Parts: sequence; C-alpha cells; structure tokens
Amino acid sequence: MKRNILILCVLFCSLLLVSCGGSGSSSSDYDLGSKDGLTAFTKNYFESTKAGTVTEVTVNDDAGTGSGYILLVNVEYPNDNAAEVTKKSISSNSDLFATKIETDAPDVNQLVIFWDVPTLEGQSKQQYERSGSAMSKTSDTATF
Repeated sequence: MKRNILILCVLFCSLLLVSCGGSGSSSSDYDLGSKDGLTAFTKNYFESTKAGTVTEVTVNDDAGTGSGYILLVNVEYPNDNAAEVTKKSISSNSDLFATKIETDAPDVNQLVIFWDVPTLEGQSKQQYERSGSAMSKTSDTATF
C-alpha cells in the first residue's frame, strides 16, 4: 500500500513538473515541425522526466494524410514494479507525453510508444491518433 502511494506521488509530481514547464528544455527550444526537432524533443522529454530511456525515435511522413508525421518512440521502462503498477505508470507517462505532443506538435498525426519492460520480460504499446486538435488513445496493450 505504501509503495502504491509513493508511486502515485511520483506520478503526480511528474505531472506537476511537466505542466509547469519543469521538464527540462521547453518545446519552444525545438523546431517541432521538423523530424530532427521532434527527435531531439522526444529524447529530452523522456530523459528529463525520468519516465524511461529512449532507445530509438523514428519520425515518418504521414503518407495516409499527405501531410504531417507519425512519431514512433521506443522506450525502456526503468523501474522494477509489480505488473499492475507498471501498466498504470506506462499508461500515465504515455498520456502525459501525448498531451505534450497534442499541444506543442500539431504536425504529429499519430504517436506510438513502444515500451520495453526488462524486469517483467514484456512490452507495452500505447497508440494515439490526432482527432481535430486532440490526441486520442486508440490502443493500450501490454504483454507481461
């Protein structure tokens, strides 16, 4: 119970830091309309929030719409938690990043975050799609 409360406190503090701009460099420090800017911003975001370690970022042109990007992020989850706590943490961290992309990177039409969870020998996939000005979660899967 104490561990769950601690984890919730950490998640709340992370949310507070992100919403107050405490996540390292601000998005205005990057050209989020370019592939290189999106890549650098993504790596910095996960490093500064300590949500995980980015192992790869791929920014593809969105051929389906003819404009914008599809952002694919591979992240290694750093904590050794129970499966349910890990699922909630991954979902929360993914939602926070999607919200940041939603407001700061309007050229990103789709976002997929692939989480590797070595301590549970599993993975998680969080997928979002832009609907108007909002990013909506379209998939939330975990295999651990």
